[in-house]
Amino acid sequence: MAYLAINLPHTIWRLMEIKLEILSQVAPSIFLGLHIKSLRASAVLSGLIVGTLVTIVLMFGNTIGIDVSDRPWGFHAGIWGLATNFLTIGIASVYGKDKYPISVKK
Repeated sequence: MAYLAINLPHTIWRLMEIKLEILSQVAPSIFLGLHIKSLRASAVLSGLIVGTLVTIVLMFGNTIGIDVSDRPWGFHAGIWGLATNFLTIGIASVYGKDKYPISVKK
């Protein structure tokens, strides 16, 4: 964020939006990790990666030459990333195989 603050011609408010949109990708791992004991680590990691990539592509797509809106249908890029994050975790949990699932053993 410090690098972006120095080099991007954005306001402080836009930099706060960027930070919160990227930071929101951590929420599914915390919320689902607390409530679902059999959640696989690979599912959480894949959701985090896919959600962050979707957020970054939507936020900076026009800068890198991709013709995409930063707010499709009026929703922020972080919300789209969060939705794909949850979706990826759900799909990876159902269809993925993991040798070491995260679980509490008593």
